[in-house]
Formats: sequence, structure tokens, C-alpha cells
Amino acid sequence: KDMVYDYNPSVVFLEIGIMDMEIGVGEEEFIRNYGHIIDLIKSNRPNAVIIVESIYPLADGYEDGFFKGDITNKKIESRNKAIMNLSKTKDVEYLDLHSLLVKKGELNAKYTNDGIHLNKEGYQVLYQEINSIVG
Repeated sequence: KDMVYDYNPSVVFLEIGIMDMEIGVGEEEFIRNYGHIIDLIKSNRPNAVIIVESIYPLADGYEDGFFKGDITNKKIESRNKAIMNLSKTKDVEYLDLHSLLVKKGELNAKYTNDGIHLNKEGYQVLYQEINSIVG
């Protein structure tokens, strides 16, 4: 809230969701909450372009014990479809970064060191895509 309202950016990127999955927030509640966040941004910064990002995939054998919730790539893909549909409903842009990071249904091993977090190469992929939009 403070960052968006106080700094008044012309473009707002939202990349949220994996931690909601971690704490067991169901897809329906997640989408309702996400929609509320978009509505708040639109009402407080009506001229800002809102870009919602997909949730990133996980690699096979991601660090055991990192997530307590039952998070799978299939569930991430389902959540991403729901985010994409929400973006159409709310008339905001959807940025599919998931497809740039995935290989054979999971996070490409060259983009991560631990199976969850992106490494330098992974962030370079994101940088190039985002820079093509705002650069």
C-alpha cells in the first residue's frame, strides 16, 4: 500500500501467490483477495498500468521441508490459469513468466540453485522480459 500509493508508479507489477498456497489459501479465496488488491490499486492509482505476473514453477526435488503446504507444479498451473482469467475480468495485463522458466513441466534447473529460488540466470530471463515492457 505505501509503495503504490506514496510513490505513485505508472506501472505496478504484482507477483504474488506461492506463499498463499503455502498457508493453505484455496484458489477461490486467493482469486477473491487478488481481485481486491487490483481494485484497491485501480481506485487509488487509476492511471497506473497493472501487470499481474504468473507464479513461477518449482524444480523437481525442490528443497525438502521448505514449503509446509502441498504445492505442486500442477497446482501452480491451475492458479496461473485463474490469475490469467482474473486479469481479463479486471482488465489488467497478464505476464506469463512461468512459461519462460519452465522445462518439461517444472522449473528449468539452469535457472535455480535450490529448486525454488531463481539464480542469476533465472533473474536475467525475467529482467529481459520485463525490460522489454518498461524499457
